[in-house]
Amino acid sequence: MMLASPTLLDASAAEPEKLAPRLPSGTNILRAFSDAPTLNEALGQWEAHDGTDICYENGDVLALCAGTVEEISQDDRLGCTIAVRTGDEFIRYMGVEEPAVRAGGRVDAGECIARQSDRVRC
Repeated sequence: MMLASPTLLDASAAEPEKLAPRLPSGTNILRAFSDAPTLNEALGQWEAHDGTDICYENGDVLALCAGTVEEISQDDRLGCTIAVRTGDEFIRYMGVEEPAVRAGGRVDAGECIARQSDRVRC
C-alpha cells in the first residue's frame, strides 16, 4: 500500500523513527518519501517518491489520523485510493481494496479502512 500526503509526510517525516509514532504496530515502511531520485526496484527506474509505502502485517489498512473520507477512487495503476481529510490536509491510501468506509464518512485513528492489495503494479 502506498500512502501519499504532500503536506503531512514531507522529507523531514520520511525517516522511520519520525514516522513510527503514527504507525500502528505490525507495520513496516517499504519505501520512504524522497525528493531526490531513488531506484524503484519494482519498476526498474529512478524516480522521486512522493509517498511512503507501508506494509501492514495482517493486511488491514488502518487510518493513521482521524478525519473524513473525502473520496474513494479507482485507477489502473494505483488501484483503489481512499483520501481522508484531516483538517486542512489529507492523506491518500493507495493500492488498497475492499474499502470498509464510504465517502463522507468519519474515521478514527487506528480504524480499519480497507485491506491492502497485492495487485498494484507500482
